[in-house]
Amino acid sequence: TLTASFEGLLQAHTARDMVNAVLQGVALQERLLIQLSERGTNATDIVLAGGAARNAAWNQLRADIHQK
Repeated sequence: TLTASFEGLLQAHTARDMVNAVLQGVALQERLLIQLSERGTNATDIVLAGGAARNAAWNQLRADIHQK
């Protein structure tokens, strides 16, 4: 069983804020994994697949975090 919580959550925060926080966390973790893998590879591309690949906002968030 997995559990999670949001720290610093205020009444002013919306469900959209929480979704955005989760997506930022996923993208930041992805960036960390890419940085670790680049130590031993010459990776040059990030491949998007599935339904999320068609979401421009998600792709832009990831590009911003990856600075690419």
